[in-house]
Amino acid sequence: VDAAAAAAEADTWRMRTRALAALRRLFVHDAGDFLDAPRFNQLHPLITRQLTAVPPVGPGVEPLAEAAEGAHLADGGLGSEVVACVAALVAAAPDDALWKPAHRGVLMATRDPKPRARLLAIAALAAVVDRLQEEYLVLLPEAIPFLSELFEDPDEVVEGAARSLTARLTEMSGEDLKSLMAEGGGGGGGGKGGGKKR
Repeated sequence: VDAAAAAAEADTWRMRTRALAALRRLFVHDAGDFLDAPRFNQLHPLITRQLTAVPPVGPGVEPLAEAAEGAHLADGGLGSEVVACVAALVAAAPDDALWKPAHRGVLMATRDPKPRARLLAIAALAAVVDRLQEEYLVLLPEAIPFLSELFEDPDEVVEGAARSLTARLTEMSGEDLKSLMAEGGGGGGGGKGGGKKR
Protein backbone atom coordinates (compact mmCIF):
# COMPACT_ATOMS: atom_id res chain seq x y z
CA VAL A 1 0.00 0.00 0.00
CA ASP A 2 1.53 3.28 -1.06
CA ALA A 3 1.32 6.46 1.01
CA ALA A 4 -1.46 8.01 -1.12
CA ALA A 5 -3.67 4.93 -0.85
CA ALA A 6 -3.04 4.70 2.90
CA ALA A 7 -3.92 8.37 3.33
CA ALA A 8 -7.14 7.85 1.35
CA GLU A 9 -8.05 4.89 3.58
CA ALA A 10 -7.45 7.02 6.66
CA ASP A 11 -9.68 9.80 5.25
CA THR A 12 -12.41 7.26 4.52
CA TRP A 13 -12.11 5.94 8.08
CA ARG A 14 -12.53 9.44 9.51
CA MET A 15 -15.55 10.10 7.27
CA ARG A 16 -17.17 6.83 8.38
CA THR A 17 -16.57 7.79 12.00
CA ARG A 18 -18.20 11.20 11.46
CA ALA A 19 -21.14 9.62 9.60
CA LEU A 20 -21.75 7.22 12.49
CA ALA A 21 -21.61 10.12 14.97
CA ALA A 22 -24.12 12.09 12.88
CA LEU A 23 -26.47 9.11 12.60
CA ARG A 24 -26.21 8.47 16.34
CA ARG A 25 -27.24 12.07 17.05
CA LEU A 26 -30.14 11.77 14.60
CA PHE A 27 -31.37 8.58 16.29
CA VAL A 28 -31.07 10.03 19.79
CA HIS A 29 -33.04 13.16 18.88
CA ASP A 30 -35.49 11.59 16.44
CA ALA A 31 -39.14 12.21 17.28
CA GLY A 32 -40.31 9.70 14.70
CA ASP A 33 -39.75 11.94 11.68
CA PHE A 34 -36.50 10.38 10.45
CA LEU A 35 -36.32 6.70 11.37
CA ASP A 36 -39.19 4.78 9.80
CA ALA A 37 -39.16 1.02 9.12
CA PRO A 38 -37.78 1.20 5.54
CA ARG A 39 -34.98 3.55 6.61
CA PHE A 40 -34.21 1.37 9.64
CA ASN A 41 -33.96 -1.70 7.40
CA GLN A 42 -31.70 0.20 5.01
CA LEU A 43 -29.39 1.50 7.74
CA HIS A 44 -28.99 -1.35 10.21
CA PRO A 45 -26.83 -3.59 7.95
CA LEU A 46 -24.60 -0.66 7.01
CA ILE A 47 -24.11 0.29 10.66
CA THR A 48 -23.59 -3.21 12.09
CA ARG A 49 -21.09 -3.97 9.31
CA GLN A 50 -18.84 -1.26 10.78
CA LEU A 51 -18.31 -3.47 13.84
CA THR A 52 -15.94 -5.57 11.72
CA ALA A 53 -14.07 -2.67 10.08
CA VAL A 54 -10.30 -2.66 10.50
CA PRO A 55 -8.46 0.61 11.25
CA PRO A 56 -6.15 1.66 8.40
CA VAL A 57 -2.41 1.41 8.81
CA GLY A 58 0.33 2.16 6.37
CA PRO A 59 3.12 4.51 5.37
CA GLY A 60 2.34 8.15 5.92
CA VAL A 61 -0.75 7.41 8.04
CA GLU A 62 -0.75 8.79 11.54
CA PRO A 63 -1.51 5.80 13.79
CA LEU A 64 -5.06 5.90 15.12
CA ALA A 65 -5.44 5.57 18.88
CA GLU A 66 -8.09 2.89 18.38
CA ALA A 67 -5.74 0.77 16.27
CA ALA A 68 -3.66 -0.08 19.35
CA GLU A 69 -4.36 -3.40 21.03
CA GLY A 70 -7.08 -2.98 23.65
CA ALA A 71 -8.02 0.51 22.42
CA HIS A 72 -11.03 -0.55 20.30
CA LEU A 73 -13.29 1.84 22.26
CA ALA A 74 -10.99 4.88 22.18
CA ASP A 75 -12.97 8.12 22.56
CA GLY A 76 -13.99 9.58 19.23
CA GLY A 77 -12.92 6.50 17.30
CA LEU A 78 -15.01 4.51 14.87
CA GLY A 79 -15.32 1.66 17.38
CA SER A 80 -16.87 3.79 20.11
CA GLU A 81 -19.11 5.53 17.57
CA VAL A 82 -20.43 2.32 16.02
CA VAL A 83 -21.21 0.85 19.47
CA ALA A 84 -23.14 3.99 20.47
CA CYS A 85 -24.80 4.20 17.05
CA VAL A 86 -26.06 0.60 17.20
CA ALA A 87 -27.58 1.19 20.64
CA ALA A 88 -29.19 4.47 19.55
CA LEU A 89 -30.54 2.85 16.37
CA VAL A 90 -32.19 -0.03 18.25
CA ALA A 91 -33.59 2.28 20.94
CA ALA A 92 -35.06 4.61 18.29
CA ALA A 93 -36.65 1.83 16.22
CA PRO A 94 -40.25 2.81 15.44
CA ASP A 95 -41.37 -0.75 16.10
CA ASP A 96 -39.79 -3.30 18.44
CA ALA A 97 -40.19 -5.99 15.75
CA LEU A 98 -37.27 -4.24 14.00
CA TRP A 99 -34.89 -4.96 16.87
CA LYS A 100 -34.29 -8.56 15.83
CA PRO A 101 -32.56 -8.02 12.45
CA ALA A 102 -30.26 -5.33 13.86
CA HIS A 103 -29.53 -7.54 16.88
CA ARG A 104 -28.75 -10.41 14.52
CA GLY A 105 -26.21 -8.24 12.68
CA VAL A 106 -24.44 -7.54 15.97
CA LEU A 107 -24.50 -11.22 16.94
CA MET A 108 -22.97 -12.21 13.60
CA ALA A 109 -20.06 -9.83 14.28
CA THR A 110 -19.24 -11.93 17.37
CA ARG A 111 -18.11 -14.64 14.93
CA ASP A 112 -15.66 -12.41 13.07
CA PRO A 113 -12.08 -13.78 13.06
CA LYS A 114 -10.68 -10.50 14.43
CA PRO A 115 -10.77 -10.10 18.26
CA ARG A 116 -11.37 -6.34 17.81
CA ALA A 117 -14.64 -7.03 15.97
CA ARG A 118 -15.78 -9.56 18.57
CA LEU A 119 -15.02 -7.08 21.37
CA LEU A 120 -16.92 -4.31 19.59
CA ALA A 121 -19.87 -6.64 19.04
CA ILE A 122 -19.97 -7.53 22.75
CA ALA A 123 -19.72 -3.83 23.61
CA ALA A 124 -22.60 -3.10 21.20
CA LEU A 125 -24.71 -5.82 22.83
CA ALA A 126 -23.97 -4.33 26.25
CA ALA A 127 -24.91 -0.86 24.97
CA VAL A 128 -28.20 -2.21 23.58
CA VAL A 129 -28.89 -3.82 26.97
CA ASP A 130 -28.16 -0.44 28.62
CA ARG A 131 -30.74 1.23 26.36
CA LEU A 132 -33.46 -1.42 26.42
CA GLN A 133 -32.99 -2.74 29.97
CA GLU A 134 -35.56 -5.51 30.66
CA GLU A 135 -37.00 -5.09 27.17
CA TYR A 136 -33.79 -6.72 25.89
CA LEU A 137 -34.93 -10.04 27.34
CA VAL A 138 -37.08 -10.71 24.25
CA LEU A 139 -33.82 -10.82 22.26
CA LEU A 140 -31.93 -12.94 24.78
CA PRO A 141 -32.84 -16.42 23.44
CA GLU A 142 -31.17 -15.65 20.12
CA ALA A 143 -28.06 -14.32 21.89
CA ILE A 144 -27.48 -17.38 24.10
CA PRO A 145 -25.75 -19.61 21.49
CA PHE A 146 -23.48 -16.73 20.43
CA LEU A 147 -22.52 -15.94 24.03
CA SER A 148 -21.91 -19.64 24.62
CA GLU A 149 -19.45 -19.71 21.69
CA LEU A 150 -17.68 -16.66 23.10
CA PHE A 151 -17.09 -18.54 26.38
CA GLU A 152 -14.69 -20.70 24.36
CA ASP A 153 -13.03 -17.76 22.57
CA PRO A 154 -9.26 -18.15 22.09
CA ASP A 155 -8.79 -14.49 23.11
CA GLU A 156 -8.99 -14.14 26.91
CA VAL A 157 -10.19 -10.53 26.71
CA VAL A 158 -13.08 -11.51 24.43
CA GLU A 159 -13.99 -14.43 26.68
CA GLY A 160 -13.88 -12.15 29.74
CA ALA A 161 -16.11 -9.56 28.08
CA ALA A 162 -18.62 -12.29 27.13
CA ARG A 163 -18.63 -13.68 30.66
CA SER A 164 -19.16 -10.22 32.11
CA LEU A 165 -22.11 -9.51 29.80
CA THR A 166 -23.59 -12.94 30.52
CA ALA A 167 -23.36 -12.34 34.28
CA ARG A 168 -25.19 -9.06 33.80
CA LEU A 169 -27.89 -10.72 31.67
CA THR A 170 -28.23 -13.53 34.23
CA GLU A 171 -28.88 -10.96 36.94
CA MET A 172 -31.36 -9.08 34.76
CA SER A 173 -33.27 -12.19 33.61
CA GLY A 174 -33.18 -14.10 36.88
CA GLU A 175 -32.29 -17.26 34.90
CA ASP A 176 -29.12 -19.32 35.04
CA LEU A 177 -27.87 -18.58 31.54
CA LYS A 178 -24.78 -20.78 31.95
CA SER A 179 -26.98 -23.84 32.40
CA LEU A 180 -29.05 -22.81 29.35
CA MET A 181 -25.81 -22.51 27.39
CA ALA A 182 -24.76 -25.98 28.53
CA GLU A 183 -28.09 -27.31 27.24
CA GLY A 184 -27.30 -25.81 23.85
CA GLY A 185 -29.30 -22.64 23.72
CA GLY A 186 -32.55 -21.74 25.25
CA GLY A 187 -35.79 -21.81 23.45
CA GLY A 188 -38.28 -19.91 25.52
CA GLY A 189 -38.55 -16.22 25.63
CA GLY A 190 -40.93 -15.69 22.74
CA GLY A 191 -41.04 -12.36 21.09
CA LYS A 192 -42.87 -9.13 21.51
CA GLY A 193 -45.54 -8.17 19.12
CA GLY A 194 -44.96 -5.59 16.50
CA GLY A 195 -46.41 -2.73 18.46
CA LYS A 196 -45.01 0.76 18.60
CA LYS A 197 -42.68 1.01 21.54
CA ARG A 198 -42.65 3.70 24.14
